[in-house]
Amino acid sequence: MFYLLYLHYADIAQDYPLLNLVQYQTVRVALAMATAMIVAAVRESQNADILRQSGADTVIPTAEAAGRLMGLSLISPVAGDLMEDLLDSGRGLEVMERDITREELGLAPSDLDARGQIVLAVVRRGDVYRFDQAGVTILEQGDRLVVIRSGEAHSGQSGR
Repeated sequence: MFYLLYLHYADIAQDYPLLNLVQYQTVRVALAMATAMIVAAVRESQNADILRQSGADTVIPTAEAAGRLMGLSLISPVAGDLMEDLLDSGRGLEVMERDITREELGLAPSDLDARGQIVLAVVRRGDVYRFDQAGVTILEQGDRLVVIRSGEAHSGQSGR
């Protein structure tokens, strides 16, 4: 069984040690489960280390992510719209991780472009090979792909 624990670390929690203690204990309980994946959100990045030290696998600084999206939208409105689209689940474009299909075995990752999916990365035996790195020329059994695809064309399909 796979567990996902999402935590939101409010910056004002620094002023409330009991709230910190409850969050830390929740993280410790989740870590006791061998398959726990802990994803946390913080408003400010200076608090990210606290959650990483508490065992979070991924920490997302929300204020900074929003600021980057706003800056990108100001400089390049089309790129900003595309990023917003990627963040809006179930509509337009989506990023997903999935197993390769039998039909994709032996193909090059770039061959999937013609099938309406852009391969961002191939995960092979735990190693991640991004599209801008050498290493994967042919898809093999057991590979996983991180792709951008049309959410509308694939609604109802799950990657995990």
